[in-house]
Amino acid sequence: MATALKLVLQTANGEDGNDGESNNRSWNCGVEGETEHAHVNALRHRQTHNLMATLLLANGIPMITAGDELGRTQQGNNNAYCQDSPLAWIDWKLDAERQALLAFVRKVIALRRSEPVFRRRRFFCGRPIHGADVKDLYWIKPDGSEMSDADWRSEARVLGMALPGDQIPELDERGLPIRGKTFALLFNGQSDPVPFRIGARDRPLRWTCVIDTADPDAPPIDFAHGSLLLLQGRSVVVLRASYGA
Repeated sequence: MATALKLVLQTANGEDGNDGESNNRSWNCGVEGETEHAHVNALRHRQTHNLMATLLLANGIPMITAGDELGRTQQGNNNAYCQDSPLAWIDWKLDAERQALLAFVRKVIALRRSEPVFRRRRFFCGRPIHGADVKDLYWIKPDGSEMSDADWRSEARVLGMALPGDQIPELDERGLPIRGKTFALLFNGQSDPVPFRIGARDRPLRWTCVIDTADPDAPPIDFAHGSLLLLQGRSVVVLRASYGA
């Protein structure tokens, strides 16, 4: 079976599997190729959401390939430029899963376009930009406290990133400081859920979950500052802050 699968993969691109780097560090979620296992397909679907959210909300210009927003895979072929076949074509007949992914990508793009904290033109400084006690970026642990150098060396797979909207070192077209909403992004690269405390310092804030890749269709949910959120395994959560305890 393994030999037959290898032969299929080698012949799919017409170059006998010699068209790219052989040191493949990708993860197949437990099964190679297409599968009928519902849990494997569900995990792959969630990982697609995770990767799109991470890319589209990162600093800089997000670069996606046409069809990524539809779940186009080229069946794993990484060199389809020479293929004039369904392998490289974009299939516009969307099933329910692909329609859901497209709706999710549109939602994340709309968030990026509407919130200046996701469209900074300068690198983070890790220190206060405006004011005396708020930095422009915080890396946080599940207990709500800031990460240390030791935490980074531990290869933590669960972490958060807080982006204060009033610490953007740029001016708008009128020459005024750019201000936006404050957000926190939580990442869980483990398979198990992890309780994540939203903020360790006492602040008059509330948080609203606007994106959760574990449940992309869930309505916005509010959390009190300092409360615990159960961050599901293999998921990304985006929280928006608002003032008012």
